[in-house]
Amino acid sequence: RLAQERSAAGACTALVAAAARRLGAQRVLLVLHEGRRLHPAGARLPRGESADALLEAVTPWLDEARRTRRARLRHGPEGVPAGQQRSCLVAPLLAREGLLGVLYADIEGPLGRFEDADAKDVAPLARRGAPALSAAREHEGLQRRLGQQAQRHEAGLQEVLAHRNATAEVLQVIGSSLADPGPVFDKIMECCERLFDGSSFVLMMVDPQGQLSLARWKVTPAALAEFGTQRVADIAAGIEANYPMPLAGTQAELSFQTGEMLEFADVLADPKAPHTLKRNAHQLGRSFANLAAPLIWEGRGIGLLSIQRTRTGAFSPGERTLLKTFASQAVIAIQNARLFNEAQAALQQLELRSNELTESLEYQTAVGDVLRAISESQTSVTPVF
Repeated sequence: RLAQERSAAGACTALVAAAARRLGAQRVLLVLHEGRRLHPAGARLPRGESADALLEAVTPWLDEARRTRRARLRHGPEGVPAGQQRSCLVAPLLAREGLLGVLYADIEGPLGRFEDADAKDVAPLARRGAPALSAAREHEGLQRRLGQQAQRHEAGLQEVLAHRNATAEVLQVIGSSLADPGPVFDKIMECCERLFDGSSFVLMMVDPQGQLSLARWKVTPAALAEFGTQRVADIAAGIEANYPMPLAGTQAELSFQTGEMLEFADVLADPKAPHTLKRNAHQLGRSFANLAAPLIWEGRGIGLLSIQRTRTGAFSPGERTLLKTFASQAVIAIQNARLFNEAQAALQQLELRSNELTESLEYQTAVGDVLRAISESQTSVTPVF
């Protein structure tokens, strides 16, 4: 039965039952060793008695078994007739990985008495019970790890699906808004709020003067609830007043130099964090984590998409990948709008030129008509008029 148990609780119950049946014990207590402490894992006691009270009373004997790693038989108290003594058996549970715990059994004199033969019985029982308990624990641990792995796998699949749906939503907006990247920016902000654990999201663009302008800034409801609407509005006003700002010394400049994403798990603690982020942290009154993806077109930085969250710590690989994808989609939207508007301007020029050619042709046709009338009517001016 011990070998068939697949749970630690079941193995403990089976071991206690086996000890009580084999020894005819009045009390059986199984305690497990965790760190430096012992705690009851199974017991069979007379009605009204508690395992914790028994554990407290026999702890010195259990400690001895833990120290010596040997079973021992005791009778006590000393100096009283055998029929009034209590017989106690203590045996350590030793498995491959070491000491698991201790098995204790006793019986009152009027009900019986343990002898040396009982001590010889309890030792092999403990030797058989320890591996069974160890195997049950290992099985439980394996099942728990498999369950956790399955949960992580399911969560990972759900995250991938959510990310794919979000990128598809952005692509759909890109296809329906060729002339204006604004709706694409709005959709990216919406997806960021839905999928990222962040407090705010910022999209900055490089303007024609080479400075950073604030294209989009979205603060999440969680941040509003944490700091209060008025305080967030005050902080936002202070930050927005800094734009447009020179590119030098910003995280955008650092990101443009490498073309790679920038991550600061703790802005105030990271000496590499740019002064603009540290200034924002001081305005906020606390440090935060920041992840930024550059918008790169033909090797040139044209903007920056970033996430801020109030708790410090690294961002996940999935978050990094998704933010990079959103940054690439923002570049596509910007260039689509630029190409579309350039094409529209070219068409307008062609249409204007076509109108000019049509007008010129009509003028030449009219002159030709008059000249033809002159040549055909040399004696009268009326047809010419």
